[in-house]
Amino acid sequence: MVRYAEELRRGRERAGLTQERAAKRLGLSQGYLSLLENGKRAAQPVDFNVDLRSDAGRVLSSYPAKNGSKESNASGTTYGFVTPINLEGVNPGAYVLHVEARNTATKSTVTRDIPIRVR
Repeated sequence: MVRYAEELRRGRERAGLTQERAAKRLGLSQGYLSLLENGKRAAQPVDFNVDLRSDAGRVLSSYPAKNGSKESNASGTTYGFVTPINLEGVNPGAYVLHVEARNTATKSTVTRDIPIRVR
């Protein structure tokens, strides 16, 4: 099994999600997620953008994937991005991480808003 597949499965399991629930949250079918987790399908190329927003929706900072570093397995296959988010100077309070993932092959886009609290 390729490393991204192992990491995908482990991450889902650590989150306590079934394949069905994880697939729904990711905007995928359960069958396709199963193929990814079993290394039978390669992940599609995706561009990411992450915005730190106030709880009122105002964009405070933007972190495009090009600011991140690609994570690769031993064979050099890219399976994800690491995008550091600098919270230095951000006042304590409620914020939203707005994540947008765009499949560069199909041009489809999935967005998620993740509430966070800075202390």
